[in-house]
Amino acid sequence: MNQVNDILKNRHIRELLFAGVVLGIVLFAGGCGNHQPAWNRITPGLSGTPGTSVVLHHATGFSIEQVSGGTRIRVYNPWQGAEGITFTYLLVHDSANLSAQPGDMIIRVPVRRIICLSTTHIGFIGFLGEENSIVGVSGAGYVCNTKVRQALSEGRIKDVGYDMTLNYELIVGLHPDLVLAYGVNSEITGVYQKLKQLGIPTLFIGEYLEPSPLAKAEWVKLIACLYDREEYAQEKFSAIEQSYTDTRNKVTAEDTKPVLMTGLPWKESWNIPGGESFTARLIADAGGSYLWKKYKTRDNIPLNVEEAVSDARNADIWINAGVAISMHDILSTDERLADVRPFKLNQVYNNNAWLCPGGGNAFWESGVVSPDVILKELAAIIHPEIIHVDTFRYYRKLN
Repeated sequence: MNQVNDILKNRHIRELLFAGVVLGIVLFAGGCGNHQPAWNRITPGLSGTPGTSVVLHHATGFSIEQVSGGTRIRVYNPWQGAEGITFTYLLVHDSANLSAQPGDMIIRVPVRRIICLSTTHIGFIGFLGEENSIVGVSGAGYVCNTKVRQALSEGRIKDVGYDMTLNYELIVGLHPDLVLAYGVNSEITGVYQKLKQLGIPTLFIGEYLEPSPLAKAEWVKLIACLYDREEYAQEKFSAIEQSYTDTRNKVTAEDTKPVLMTGLPWKESWNIPGGESFTARLIADAGGSYLWKKYKTRDNIPLNVEEAVSDARNADIWINAGVAISMHDILSTDERLADVRPFKLNQVYNNNAWLCPGGGNAFWESGVVSPDVILKELAAIIHPEIIHVDTFRYYRKLN
C-alpha cells in the first residue's frame, strides 16, 4: 500500500459528499488565482505589529499575512490536481474590528470548539496541547491521542461520521467555531458549501500534499494561529527542524547509500511513490538511495509485481510494507515476494509500530509533527553504525 493510500485510509476518505460540486468555488473560496510558492518565503506574522515576519522554510501550501484588525491566511491548492485555487480566511479576535474583503471567511480566535475531519489534525492540535478544544472527530476508532480517546469514551467528543455518513445535524449541535477539513479532489467543495450554508467556518489543511517531512510539520504554524500559540509553535518547530537537520547531516555525509524499496502489492499492481515524493525525500535525508528514484514525479507509479520483484534484486532494505506486521503477512500477500532480496536478508521494516485500538496508525497522526523522530529511526535502520535508537516509536522490524 503506497503512502497516499495509507494516509487516506487513516482519514477515512473514499467517495466524498456532493460529487462534482465545483461551481461556486470562487464565491466561497476567497477567489482563485495562480500563486508562486517559494522556499524561504517570508510572510507577515500574526504576532506583534504589522511587518513582523514569519519565515516558512519548507511549506508551500499556505501563507500568513498581518492585516488591520486580524490575520489573513491563504491556503493554496489543497487537494490533488488543484491548480490556481486559493481559499482565504480572516482570523479576528472577538473584540477586533473586522477588515474583511469579499471572499474572506471569518474565523474568530482563539478557537474554543473545533471539529477535526482527519486524525492528522489531531496530531497538530495535540502538539500544541489544545486537545480540550476538540468537540468532534471523523472516525473515532482510528484516533491514537490518549486524551482525545478518553474524551470520546466519556462522550465529551463526538464522532461526526465521514464520507456519505457525515452527520450534519450532529455537527450543528456541537456548535463548533471551526471545522478542519481536507480534500482528495474538488468534490470536497460540496462539504465546504454545505457547512458554509449552515454558518460553520471550514478551514482546509493540505499538509499531505507537501513534498517533505519538515514541510508537512510546518503546517503547525498555521494551526497555532487559531489558538494564539504562534511563538510556542515557532520555538518547538525550530527545535524539531534543528534535530532533523543534525541527523540528516550525519548520515548524508556518508559515501555508502543502501538502496531502499517501499510498499506492498495489491493483486497484480505494486504502487510505488515517485522519485520526487515525500517517501523518496525521507529516504534521501536518512542517508539512503531510493530504488525507484528514476521516476521523476511526486505521483505514485503502478508497476506489475513481476517488474517490481525484478527491480528489488538491487535493494538492500524494504520499508513501509503496507499493513504487514510479520514476514508471514508478506508471503500471504504474494508468494513471489520470497524472492525479494531484502526479504531474504531479513531487512524488512514497517512504519506501523504504533497502532491504535481501532486500527489507526500514529505514524500519520503524531508522526506529522515528529519528523525528526521518524528520520532518526529510519537513519538508524539504514546506518546503524552512525545512528542508534534505543526504543523505536514508529518503525518495527518484521520477524
